[in-house]
Amino acid sequence: MKNNLESVGITGNESKIYLALLDLGFASVTAITKSTGLHRRNVYDALSRLSEKGMVSSITLNKVQHFAPAHPKRLLEIVKEKEEQIMEQLPALESKFHSKTDAPVIKVFKGAEGLKNLFEDLLATLDKNDNYYMIGGIDMPKYLGRYMDNFHKKRVLKKIMANDLFAEEKRAKNISQLPLTKVRILPKELHCQVQITVYKNKVHQIILSDEIMAIQVTDEALAKSFRIYFDYLWKQSKEIRN
Repeated sequence: MKNNLESVGITGNESKIYLALLDLGFASVTAITKSTGLHRRNVYDALSRLSEKGMVSSITLNKVQHFAPAHPKRLLEIVKEKEEQIMEQLPALESKFHSKTDAPVIKVFKGAEGLKNLFEDLLATLDKNDNYYMIGGIDMPKYLGRYMDNFHKKRVLKKIMANDLFAEEKRAKNISQLPLTKVRILPKELHCQVQITVYKNKVHQIILSDEIMAIQVTDEALAKSFRIYFDYLWKQSKEIRN
């Protein structure tokens, strides 16, 4: 029980005294000192702090000060007061946390189901009229089947603009027929079995190995760097000719 009191900010000596008062009901410093075994000076100090916390009250009888414990529900009020104090400080603390301690978050997605979760994250992350930027263009329907049709339907319904750089002209032309889709063709020497997509503060890279997989990094600086890289390639790429 003493440990529980300490967890809400009642110190060791304060806990001993409060628990003793619960047994004694109403007692002088002499009685409290005898019951707890604490030094009289320590009892006075602890009673002063308990009084400030509203955990004891006092009255003078025959020129002798006596103390009584507050109702245990006072502990709940103390916890609530601490919570309110924390909530007041939380915005400032969160601001410091996000500006100084943000570290890249890395996730790995494996297999077809993992890749579907990755694309669902893209849809959930982007808001209406947002853009994403893709470089490479792996033949995703080959690995995810009809899911990609559903993905693009949901994308268009949410009015998310796709900006795609493909290495294969045939596939680029097919994708360019979709609504809210801008497509250009990369130089052939840049064709590889990797697909990079940038959206908001996230970058994911899909890799073809023994098992299709993707690595997603959430990091504002990295996303900005890849967006600059995309813009450069977009200028170097060619438009689709019908």
